[in-house]
Amino acid sequence: MGQSRGGWTTKIHLIADANGLPLGVHVTPGQTADIAAAEDALATVDARPKELLADKGYDADDLRFELHSNGTRPVIPWKSNRLAPGRLDRETYRL
Repeated sequence: MGQSRGGWTTKIHLIADANGLPLGVHVTPGQTADIAAAEDALATVDARPKELLADKGYDADDLRFELHSNGTRPVIPWKSNRLAPGRLDRETYRL
């Protein structure tokens, strides 16, 4: 449990397969940024996925670089404050 703007909360970072079946879970206090938990959440699964779909909270150059170096294609929307955002595979992200 951690305190955030809404009070005492927790965040559940879930790694799921393409069918939505859970593969790994990582729980953090509510005030923890999503990107801070990305490494620990990915460590809960044995194999690296072919693609990783995540929301904007996981948009960081370090995470994208690590995913690419492990053969995983990041499908993560770019934050609005990016100076030069890349392209997003919207069809895959809709899944």
